[in-house]
Amino acid sequence: MAHNDYSEEQDKDLEPRSDDNNSEMHGLSLCHDDIIVWIVDRLPLHLDMKVLDVALPAGALTRCLARYFNKIDALNYPGSKACCSKGCVKCRSGIDSALPFENEAFDLVVSRFEMHHCRDYCGRMKELTRVCRKNGWVAVCDIICENPDLYDEYNSYERLRADNHVSCLTSEKLQQLFCDAGLFIVRNESRDLSVNFEKWFDSGSASDDISIRNKILKDMLTELKGGRKTGLQPYIKHGSLFFFRKISVIVGKKY
Repeated sequence: MAHNDYSEEQDKDLEPRSDDNNSEMHGLSLCHDDIIVWIVDRLPLHLDMKVLDVALPAGALTRCLARYFNKIDALNYPGSKACCSKGCVKCRSGIDSALPFENEAFDLVVSRFEMHHCRDYCGRMKELTRVCRKNGWVAVCDIICENPDLYDEYNSYERLRADNHVSCLTSEKLQQLFCDAGLFIVRNESRDLSVNFEKWFDSGSASDDISIRNKILKDMLTELKGGRKTGLQPYIKHGSLFFFRKISVIVGKKY
């Protein structure tokens, strides 16, 4: 049964709660201007800062940060598009476990939607902290698993859709990474992001695999009928299937 077989009358019972603060913003991508501005608004910004932006799929955050800083270094994943054309930005390709910078090289180190791709996220956090100067800041923005009880279920669907997905951490685990790295958390905010199922699936490595698509779709529709929970929190809006992702920004200060 395809999701567009639902009628408008059925839709009314499957829409998100009216008190949800993002209920009017359906289908935003992780690179949408609204999301990027929301992230930047939560970062400590000073013109003379030296900034490192790590793991930027299309440079959306780097382009926004370039409006505020004189100099930005950016690390891009291999195969990604050029991150930014502004003269104040120096881009490098390739991200290894060890960042190619000296100790305490930056005032602000930002990791955007990278952590859920890391197999050694403890090692990655240590590296982000290593290249940050004393009295500087480390900021991590990532997708998190909202319900710890559905941690395995949620991540299993993300892995089916994209083979580079490792694990979305819970908020508690992400905060613990900061504490273990010796960082003092000064900001911790999150928001729901409404995601269009079709666009989400088509952007993953399994986009041509009909069997995987149908399995995820079937499980989400089963949940809508009161069946087993997927951790994705699906809902129907205007005949299309959506679900919620929780994104979090945590900023820690290095003393």
